[in-house]
Amino acid sequence: DQVLYEKNVELESARITAEQANFTKSEFFATMSHEIRTPMNAIIGLAHLLVGTEISLRQHDYLLKIMASSKTLLNVINDILDFSKIEAGKLELNKVPFKLETVYHDLAATICGTGQNNDVEIMFSIPPDLPISLIGDDQRLRQMLINLCGNAIKFTDSGEICVTVEVVEMTDEHALLRFTVRDTGIGMNQEQISRLFSAFNQADSSTTRRYGGTGLGLAICGRLATLMGGTIGVESAPGKGSSFFFTADFERTPAGYDHDEVFLQCVDALHNLRLLIIDDSQLATNIISAYAESFGWQCEATVNFADGLGLIHSMAVEGKPFDLVLLDWHLNGLDGPDAICCLEAISDPPPRTVILTNGFSLNDDLQGLVNTEGVSTLSKPLTPSTLFDAVANIFGRTPRGVANPGYDPSSASMIGARFLLVEDNLINQEIASTLLEREGATVVIAGNGSEALECLALADTLFDAVLMDVQMPVMDGYEATRAIRAQPRFASLPIIAMTANAMTGDREKCLEAGMNDHVPKPFTLSNLYTTLAYWIDRPVPNFLNDEPSVGSPSLCIEGIDTVTGLSRVRGNLDLYVSLLDSFRTKNGEITVTLNQAIDRGELDQVRQLVHGVKGVAANLGADTLASTAADLERAAREASMSNPGADLAEVRASFDSFKSALASVL
Repeated sequence: DQVLYEKNVELESARITAEQANFTKSEFFATMSHEIRTPMNAIIGLAHLLVGTEISLRQHDYLLKIMASSKTLLNVINDILDFSKIEAGKLELNKVPFKLETVYHDLAATICGTGQNNDVEIMFSIPPDLPISLIGDDQRLRQMLINLCGNAIKFTDSGEICVTVEVVEMTDEHALLRFTVRDTGIGMNQEQISRLFSAFNQADSSTTRRYGGTGLGLAICGRLATLMGGTIGVESAPGKGSSFFFTADFERTPAGYDHDEVFLQCVDALHNLRLLIIDDSQLATNIISAYAESFGWQCEATVNFADGLGLIHSMAVEGKPFDLVLLDWHLNGLDGPDAICCLEAISDPPPRTVILTNGFSLNDDLQGLVNTEGVSTLSKPLTPSTLFDAVANIFGRTPRGVANPGYDPSSASMIGARFLLVEDNLINQEIASTLLEREGATVVIAGNGSEALECLALADTLFDAVLMDVQMPVMDGYEATRAIRAQPRFASLPIIAMTANAMTGDREKCLEAGMNDHVPKPFTLSNLYTTLAYWIDRPVPNFLNDEPSVGSPSLCIEGIDTVTGLSRVRGNLDLYVSLLDSFRTKNGEITVTLNQAIDRGELDQVRQLVHGVKGVAANLGADTLASTAADLERAAREASMSNPGADLAEVRASFDSFKSALASVL
């Protein structure tokens, strides 16, 4: 018994040692990955700025190669960071309302921007009856689909890649979905399949392998599938392609969230539209036909252009001409310009035509055709909404768009809503209140938790929700939330954290204090609006992308991401310039104040000051300043300021660069 006892003690000690070593390794990877990402982002950003300057063609080529290589390295670093978080048990999923088609729209933009082979047809198959509004971690779902699609593109020289989704189980509260990425690529044997989902392993593990990568992507996908309540697998054979699939469980949004009246009215207006699809992929014609028929359109499809011409002629003779022709740009043996000439010759007037293209770029021939009356383009892969929106636009209807149509006051979705914004930073107050008021809401501002309690006590009418910053003077967001929840009349009042505290565990800390949800700063408009819409039972505004498209910014400032900054104020240039100037003015002496606080050893004061700088700088697109402020905040929080002078010098240099850049343009 004594020998057995000692053996068990030895085994337990070895187990604890192994777990501690694994945890330490993961912590090391996480720390190093984070530290490497900061300079890598700077390299990419500076290279991006240099591309827009006056340089030679050779220098331009070198910079593009630097950017491409840097992004590849950054992807490797991100994989290591994710894997280390998973190994350390620190990767947790967010739960936010999202539209499934938005995920697919972003997926299309990503994979079509990778320079895909024109010999490979990429398709999305989305059942019309699929619940499109879900609650879960849409960012991790995108990550998994992008990874699987990227692998499919890498290993497929020609043929097809099809991304499908189907319902496995569904109740009123949950939907278990199965996603599949099928390709016609090189395939794998059973021995290769057996090690696919192990970390740092690849199907081709030779040192001279043709296909690069860390071998972490599929391992991460496997762990994410488990976190999402599902499983992952693959079916493949050499020379016969591969089919990767995973399941994921999502909550469903409340009834009525899937549809809006504008969309339903538009469907009715286009009912019985007559459509002809000409595409040499039978799978593509089947998918597009299913989309079209779900909208009530009368649809004919063929994989042969000559047969399509015959259908156009015969239906015109019968007095039932097609309203629209969807034409693949690259038919077998026939390119778009020749096809358009044939359509114009056989029918008078020729039918309106939509040219289906692979990817988003337009070459000169295609651009010339687009300028022709009655001809437009639509990029593959299609989703039901991209098809519907394109057709609705052609016939002068107002569709439900996936891409943001721009700000329209008549579409304001929060008219009459009342919000209490608890935020100590004046610039953050202006950003959030302006965006909410443009959606029709009324916003009352409190500068700290104590003021928030006073506002609630004096208010004649209950607020619809409270947007609560966490780190504030006098009374922080946690204490304020607990005080609000102590009053029975506020038991069901939605309190949503809107804070720059976005590290692992911060969301849980907010929920434990009594908050309902967590929107990290710098926030995206879709995250803010969809979260608010969910908790106050309002329709989501009529844009579904993370940010509105503001086009090329009319303001270029060295070292500042003005595109991102403008997007956070919905393209309002005057407001953005005002916020930049206000931030510069209000923080003119910030480094002096920080230096005094460091000299006095007041680390809480240091942390509070740079926390505010970090949040506003990130919102305005001043990423370098936000990053250095975050480093100083972390050092102050951990009391690890072994060289405070150097830490402060970095902040001072970043802020001086920010001020100099502004001075040159404002």
